[in-house]
Amino acid sequence: MKVKLTTLFFISVYVALCINSALKGGDFDIYLDAAINMTHQYNIYDPPIYFKEGLSYFYSPLFALILIPFSGNFLITEFIWLLLSGFFYV
Repeated sequence: MKVKLTTLFFISVYVALCINSALKGGDFDIYLDAAINMTHQYNIYDPPIYFKEGLSYFYSPLFALILIPFSGNFLITEFIWLLLSGFFYV
């Protein structure tokens, strides 16, 4: 019983951290922005003006192409990305 409560506690903390990180934004927002730019046929390598200075997209166009179906909602997509990252880490 104690192990289950500890596990539940750590999962709850991790989900809260994922929500907080998704709300703040980060590098993954750059990837999603590149996917949106690709759908509108803009240059995906131009640094976005609404992100922090120095952040820009450096990966291949294939990665942006793969992310196009997931670029509809930044918050949900980034939250799922963070959950999966933690799951694969463990």
